[in-house]
Amino acid sequence: MSSSNTSYLTDLDVRVLVLAGGSSSRFMPLNKVFVDLGTGRTLIQQTFDRACSTEIVDSKPLTARDKFYIATGPDMASLMREQLPDIPPSNVISDPAPRNTLPAILWAIANLQPTVSDDTLIAMLTGDHVIDNTQQFRKCVERALSVASLYDSIVTIGITPSDDPNDWTSFGAMKEGMGCIQNLDASELEQFLEKPTKEMAEGMISEGGWFWNAGMFFFSIKSIEKGLSHTVPEVYEVYKQMKDLVSGPGIRRIGDAKKLFENFQRKIPHPLYPGTDRLADNSIDYALMQPLTNIPIDEIPPIRAYVIPGDFPWTDIGSWDALYKVVDPDDNDNIVVGTRLSLNNVRNCLILGEESFQISAYNCTDLVIVHSKEGVLFVCSKDYLGSKLREVYTLFKSKEPLANLEFKSQNCTLMGDNIVVVGCEGLAIENGPDEAIVNVRNTM
Repeated sequence: MSSSNTSYLTDLDVRVLVLAGGSSSRFMPLNKVFVDLGTGRTLIQQTFDRACSTEIVDSKPLTARDKFYIATGPDMASLMREQLPDIPPSNVISDPAPRNTLPAILWAIANLQPTVSDDTLIAMLTGDHVIDNTQQFRKCVERALSVASLYDSIVTIGITPSDDPNDWTSFGAMKEGMGCIQNLDASELEQFLEKPTKEMAEGMISEGGWFWNAGMFFFSIKSIEKGLSHTVPEVYEVYKQMKDLVSGPGIRRIGDAKKLFENFQRKIPHPLYPGTDRLADNSIDYALMQPLTNIPIDEIPPIRAYVIPGDFPWTDIGSWDALYKVVDPDDNDNIVVGTRLSLNNVRNCLILGEESFQISAYNCTDLVIVHSKEGVLFVCSKDYLGSKLREVYTLFKSKEPLANLEFKSQNCTLMGDNIVVVGCEGLAIENGPDEAIVNVRNTM
């Protein structure tokens, strides 16, 4: 990006908004945004650094620290403020109820009133990604913000996908079209699809021109309002009422706005199957991006959708196995994060101890062993990682605080409280006050 465009951006009102209210069910027992993978900074702190740090060589911050916002749940708001002491406490915006991405975005924008204008730019970033080259990342975001400021549009960043169709099933996919803004390396979006099947991915790989959706979007407030008024007018009308209530005086009005939010529909008519009973999540993907790329050729879209290639190293920390992409294994193919870990005859395991808690593992293979700062000891077979953990997460959240939980495990001996065992057989597991021990049962 040219220096003149960078200078141009400094005159714009840019707000960074990070959605970080997810349950992290595939990363249990931790919330992934609060995990430190050995860098000294948690993932949410790294997100803040990428956007606002002034210590990155040859790179300017995307915005000021007081213009960095978090949209999260009320159960996470306090810890968010602890994690991000450099932003005003009021910049951590609590959703009134669990909802999908679009209601969360609209609630956050409503709460920015009256400090923003129609031309204010929103850089919607993610809090659960590892991005190794901040300079390249900022240059890419600067191009996206330039497009969003110069054109009535919403811009997203496309990640270069792998050649393995199995990987594609975890990400939304986007296809670039013919129209482009050459000096900013932006292409109009031709298609925007939710997670494809393996068979669909094989065809996409052969076809070329596809990106993965990284969940980062850039738009002015007037552009997203214009787009939503066309694609989901009923959602837009609720948002308008909510915005008027939040920006007005009085606690009663805030309460009324929260009630509107709680009544936000969880599902919307599926944009790819109009006139049918099929429904889709009330997310920015289904409510805005898919409709914008599915407009009949003889109609003029309310706003344009563009994609910019993300030319920076990127990893989505969606589940525990993603750590193998960002943490170097030891000589026995173990991923180890923590300072007080003792391993003996341990192979192909992932072991993480928060707050320097002592973890000792013996004779273990293909396990995930995690000790949280809340005292939970989680031992899971690698066969149960990913979406299979969602059922376990539901049981975990509903159990008594110190109770142990065994899920599809056999012949395991548990000593101590707060132990969660998933898909294991023949283990002796101890969760003591000063040390957690995992061993094959007949050798402990």
